[in-house]
Amino acid sequence: VKALPELARAMGGRMEVLTLWPLSQREIEKRAGNWVDTVYSPSFLPRGSQNDAGDTLYQRVVRGGYPEAISRSDPARRADWFDSYIRLILQKEVEDLAMIERLAELPALLGLLALRIAGLANFSELSRSLGLPQTSLKRYVGLLQALFLVQLLPAWSSRRGKRLVRAAKIHLCDTGMAARLAGLDPGLAPAPDPKWGPLLENFVVMEIRKEASSAKARTELFHFRSHAGPEVDLVLEDSAGRIVGIEIKASSSPKPDDLKGLRLLSEVAGSKFLRGLLLYPGREVIPYGSNLHAIPISSLWD
Repeated sequence: VKALPELARAMGGRMEVLTLWPLSQREIEKRAGNWVDTVYSPSFLPRGSQNDAGDTLYQRVVRGGYPEAISRSDPARRADWFDSYIRLILQKEVEDLAMIERLAELPALLGLLALRIAGLANFSELSRSLGLPQTSLKRYVGLLQALFLVQLLPAWSSRRGKRLVRAAKIHLCDTGMAARLAGLDPGLAPAPDPKWGPLLENFVVMEIRKEASSAKARTELFHFRSHAGPEVDLVLEDSAGRIVGIEIKASSSPKPDDLKGLRLLSEVAGSKFLRGLLLYPGREVIPYGSNLHAIPISSLWD
């Protein structure tokens, strides 16, 4: 990361920068294809899954995608690796990237962001919680982004006069790390833990971000939220302006009301709205109209 500015100046127009995310579930399963290209295809046909969801999905989420973490089947050893990785990258790399006075604040900030994943980035509230000026806080978040630990998902907007929330949403680049920072027990079932829903949303968003980075369909990623309440967790917009809305639910029994945000996005986007998908931890495809479907989360790699 630290060498990129100097390298860019030296190489001029003779280089290409590729972002290496943690492994996607499709890469882990060694399966071909690209999910983003599939949902943008004119012949898109949603299909169910034969795979179990439940605990298998939970284990995928808390394991994450770092190869070193995946190779450790013992949750305690994996936790030790995450602790060491976080400590080393925040000490060594940050010192190399920028001189900051309060280096000890960074682990606390990263832990606080892990507890707020899939939520709006409220810098005022974070500033009060950490006792940091907002200017310093935003710089520190920028450093965490440069280290590929944190991602901010910007808000999608249209010019149709709807009152929309403009704040970005917070995601961590790896849900194994996020689960460790948030104190989620890898050996317990997720249902009783209120952190499970946001963590699952973070997982799906990052899986789609990884798919989008290698897709033929060039897309940008956003979220959508109106002041009236309805929201969509992820919005894909391709170079032609075509919109695919994605809502993520932890419940294995989706309801028609869960598509409220997708219907509003369809109304706001108009003819540019291609389809809306509700991803949930089940096996069946549930149609809610010609271009609205609930589909299994496992379709991302299955």
